[in-house]
Amino acid sequence: MSRTLVRDGCELIAGGASLGWLEALSTGVHRLYERIRLLSLRMTPWAVAQQLALEGVLYLPTAESFHLGALYRDLWARDALNDVVVDVIEAELGGSADVDLHLGWARRQYPECCRPAVHAPHSWHQDGACAANVVAPEPTVGLVSMVTAWIPLTDCGEHAPGLELSEGRRRERYTPEQLSDPDPKVERWRPVMRRGDVMLMSGDKLHRTHVVPTMLAARTCVELRLLSRDQPPARFADHARVPLLRACQPGIP
Repeated sequence: MSRTLVRDGCELIAGGASLGWLEALSTGVHRLYERIRLLSLRMTPWAVAQQLALEGVLYLPTAESFHLGALYRDLWARDALNDVVVDVIEAELGGSADVDLHLGWARRQYPECCRPAVHAPHSWHQDGACAANVVAPEPTVGLVSMVTAWIPLTDCGEHAPGLELSEGRRRERYTPEQLSDPDPKVERWRPVMRRGDVMLMSGDKLHRTHVVPTMLAARTCVELRLLSRDQPPARFADHARVPLLRACQPGIP
């Protein structure tokens, strides 16, 4: 049985990102990762983060992630995600959606054979619990109503690290104890994804990085966060957003 976002908290849509937008975004993302690589030849990871901060880029060495920021805003296109993706997102959020420009990230995950010393895969988490403060999630804050669009820029899940998702949906926040020791009887889904596929996840969906010793390639992805246009979370009221539009839909001021 196929998984749906509303029922299962996740849905994989093959080829959900347009190739033109994906190519433009990939070029910008890989260009910045190349700059990070060159800086790393002569700086510690934390010095690289400080240098990029001076240039207006938030970079997290432990996750090999950087904030998409202006890069994402400048490259956003009305047909970035196809109508099937838009339909699923709107059904989950109960109406039109906006992309939060403050919560978009690029991430590179390495296999065990060539992982940098400070780098680590993500452990079990819920994006709706981490989105408010990705650096230091607040344990007493409730889940944010949101959808994550997780889009690989390279194939993943087989030869490169991918996603592992807990089956089923629990519409509440897990405690730190539950995250550190999830129920082993619950089945897990480890999808193989191709470049440009779109994995949609609700804010309450439990997931982590899937990586095993047999993987030999790195994976690069982008993570977009979508919020209700009419009822965005109050804690994100000051965030810049752009509307999620269909290809034929007129713009919104």
